[in-house]
Amino acid sequence: FGSDLDPITQRLLRRGERLTEMLKQNQYEPLALEKQVLLIFAANEGLFDDLQVAQIRPFERGMYEFFEARHPEYLKEIATKKELADELKARLRKALDQYKESFLGSEKGKQAGLSTAA
Repeated sequence: FGSDLDPITQRLLRRGERLTEMLKQNQYEPLALEKQVLLIFAANEGLFDDLQVAQIRPFERGMYEFFEARHPEYLKEIATKKELADELKARLRKALDQYKESFLGSEKGKQAGLSTAA
């Protein structure tokens, strides 16, 4: 289906697939508002665009753990102020870049472990 589409349309379809996966929530496990805001901000920043669909949920879970452990004040600020000031956006971008770099590094490590185990 997608092979006869232009590259822009293919890119939009791939992004939509990732966003759909990203927005899934487990039953009876509602996501806190601040985490929803963080998730949508990360998506708008394109952090999911180059991930495989199978990586989306692990990336998302790890992102929450990363922010809870290293930057809980960012989540608290989102929850209390209920707005994303430019200064907070800059801090979020920097932290998200750090997390993604760490996530991709650990994914490459897993891949290397799989290839050497085979």
